[in-house]
Amino acid sequence: LVAAEVFQFRSQKTPPTIDEVIRIMEALHARRARTVALSLAAAELLYEKQLCGWSFGDVVLHSVWNFVGKKIPSLEANALESFMAECEQPVSILIRSFCVNRTRLRRVLRRILGEMSHLQLACDTLDVAHDFSAFENEQGFQGLSSPHIAWAENLAAYLQRRHLELGFSLDLYLPHEFPMLYYYMGHLQQISMIMMKRQAMLAMPQHRIDAQYNLAAAQIKMSMFHGLRFMFAALAECGKIRRCETAFSGEDLRFWQRFGTFQSVELPPVLLYGDYMASIDANMEHFAAEGPKGESKVDTLARVAQMFLTEVRTISTLLTKPASSAINETVRLKLAPEAAAAQKIAAKNSIALKLLLTTDMTCDVDYTAHDIYVVASAQKSST
Repeated sequence: LVAAEVFQFRSQKTPPTIDEVIRIMEALHARRARTVALSLAAAELLYEKQLCGWSFGDVVLHSVWNFVGKKIPSLEANALESFMAECEQPVSILIRSFCVNRTRLRRVLRRILGEMSHLQLACDTLDVAHDFSAFENEQGFQGLSSPHIAWAENLAAYLQRRHLELGFSLDLYLPHEFPMLYYYMGHLQQISMIMMKRQAMLAMPQHRIDAQYNLAAAQIKMSMFHGLRFMFAALAECGKIRRCETAFSGEDLRFWQRFGTFQSVELPPVLLYGDYMASIDANMEHFAAEGPKGESKVDTLARVAQMFLTEVRTISTLLTKPASSAINETVRLKLAPEAAAAQKIAAKNSIALKLLLTTDMTCDVDYTAHDIYVVASAQKSST
């Protein structure tokens, strides 16, 4: 019964998009679907070397042009034929990757990035073979002269972000890694939000509020990433969490261990440890100028963290209140539970941060409250 949702695609008159298929499979994983349900989903999705009865190339083309909000234009035959053939292997492996259990999914996502490099090359070749510069003059499409590679980059960014997010529920990270993890996840989230903003601009009037709700939900996640990044940076700076730096393992090595695998794909461009440090310096320079004179680094980091955590609570209110129109209530109801959870976690972290910085209490981290957001708490010191 859980896997039954994937059977809806075969009855559609148009190919499903990759996003739709992944969304269904993510829903299965969220419900902790077991082997039988995942196997049924895999058998239906990939029956007879097609995706729900459609060729993989047709699915990718439909995904790209649904992503940019345009109808599929007339494409040159030879370039299109080559593109369709190149799509088969990476897309089939991608869909198959989401048909494994949640524990294996993270490891599989790391491996799939190599296949994404082949898909990106095929998309880039098709973009080069055609002139899409006509988009440059259309509202919301400035700079989008390569629609296929833009879609492929967005897909790779999503896979990279999910790879990092799954590590939280598997307890793979230590508190001193949180600033760099939430920094990189925020970078990948920003890539997705750029296209979401374009789509919101182009949405039909009847769908515009729904698009704004989705954008608000994405902004909540972005603000939470920023808030947690700066919060744990402040806690590390004041010694509330222990840094893991030895003669054989520094922060730069840990950064490479967590994100080095992303170098297997060209887009999005991989961030290096130097980029991370430059971001810290730029943020400190920017936010310190906004604060009181003589403010310490810890106080600056804490103030910025509180600003983003407050932003999470403010935006979440939009999604937790009933919509003004019943038409938009369906979308809001789907997003409301996650927004309410983020609002609650942001409030807890805000209180914990104040206590930890003003008392001698020690920091404890709860990984079980949410799949990707950790909750800090202040515990009485044992000494």
